[in-house]
Amino acid sequence: MALLSVSLLIFELSADLLPEQINSIHIIDTSIALIFLLDFIIGLFSAKSKKTYFKENRYDLFASIPITEGMFRTLRLLKILRLIRIIRVIARVKRIASVADRISKRSSPYIYATVITALVILSGAISFFSMEFEINPQIHNFFDALRWAVVTATTVGYGDIYPITWEGRVI
Repeated sequence: MALLSVSLLIFELSADLLPEQINSIHIIDTSIALIFLLDFIIGLFSAKSKKTYFKENRYDLFASIPITEGMFRTLRLLKILRLIRIIRVIARVKRIASVADRISKRSSPYIYATVITALVILSGAISFFSMEFEINPQIHNFFDALRWAVVTATTVGYGDIYPITWEGRVI
């Protein structure tokens, strides 16, 4: 579901959508957020130490924030809040690691490293696109930002796409 949420974000950022389509994406995103909230609540009530559970799983709670409804829609002007969807994926990395451990002790570090690398590149691309789109003339769509993230993460640094805002430079 976290990957679906991130995919919806990429689709929303990279496509020219009708208001009805955007509304459908928001409904799906809110449904995913509610499922994450339910998962967090069930885990909290079944935990022996609720304080420890909350402390260790606070990102799961952040992942359940629907940024497309109600008061969060007004905060949408702060483009960085789109990254809450990325937190959903990050919050699930621990679960991916435990699945990898079950598959094989020897392959789990590779699976974990691959997931972390993909998350870094994807969150960098989404952040860069959110900050630079419609400001940076080099960024025409999400895939330009994704290319920038891959080139930057692999330290190739062609220089054909570069940040022009201070937020983009921080990313």
